[in-house]
Amino acid sequence: MWLESTEGDMVFDAFLMQGSTDESLFQLTALFGLLAVPRRRYLLYALLKQGGLATIDRLARQIAACERAPTGETTDDRLEKRVEIALVHNHLPRLADVGLVEYDRRSGDVVLSEPPDAVERQLRQCHEDDGAPLDDVPPDDFPPSVE
Repeated sequence: MWLESTEGDMVFDAFLMQGSTDESLFQLTALFGLLAVPRRRYLLYALLKQGGLATIDRLARQIAACERAPTGETTDDRLEKRVEIALVHNHLPRLADVGLVEYDRRSGDVVLSEPPDAVERQLRQCHEDDGAPLDDVPPDDFPPSVE
């Protein structure tokens, strides 16, 4: 059963359905499947930029701004709400399942786990290839980094 129609998730879900026992191949496939979806990459970029801690509503606002930045349009409440729903029901659970984030639906807190070196390398490469989308988001949308 396909959970989402994006190509990256279909590959990830298909791999899970095959029941492969090759752990390193599974991890690599899972990583590329997760990073294939722009919203997940934007979510991880935002968490890295904020020192690993943010709230779901702040992340939704930032991701909506990333998605609108290339067009020059401003975000609206409807887009932010759609992004927030997608984060809570799709992207955060997938990232939590592989241990990249922890989140609390009640408080809205999201914490980036310490990513393995391979994940961090790939994420940084994706960020460079994406043209650093968060650089287009106004700096006042970001709180000071938590250290």
